[in-house]
Amino acid sequence: MQMHFIRQLQPLGLGLLLATALPHAAIARFDTVERCFGYRVFDVNDRTVNLRRSPNGAIVSTVPNGTQVSDSPALPSMPQGSTWMPVVFQRQTVYVSTKLLYRAVYIAVDANDRSVNLRRQPNGTIIKALPNNTEVAFVAPQGDWLKVRLSSGEVGYISSKLLKRPSCF
Repeated sequence: MQMHFIRQLQPLGLGLLLATALPHAAIARFDTVERCFGYRVFDVNDRTVNLRRSPNGAIVSTVPNGTQVSDSPALPSMPQGSTWMPVVFQRQTVYVSTKLLYRAVYIAVDANDRSVNLRRQPNGTIIKALPNNTEVAFVAPQGDWLKVRLSSGEVGYISSKLLKRPSCF
């Protein structure tokens, strides 16, 4: 009987079967390393960000806005409230001001609705409504909004109030 049911669905395609059987399978996800440990550096007042040997220390490298760095459990811990964070860049531990760090991936969630609006510009025309818990990749900050990219490659803006850290483990 169950085999007959699957045969009836075959013409509709495996995608439909997975989307109905596993609701979260329909929402494409970014890879685990990017989602759980990835950060992007971005200075709205400059085109580059300085990576330092220690907090407020010597500059090790200057990288363009949007460069990916990563967190690791092996990195030294900083006191709570510290304005510096150790990250890994090209297999080297460096320090970045926390004001210049953005998660590489966020989860879009509106607690008062079932979806989050992706817009052409901050407070602009709605491109589409994204189901809650859709993962988006950071592109750039703009005031209280973030420019984000969907896993499909589509780009738009979401209010930073509606973006949360992804759960990883």
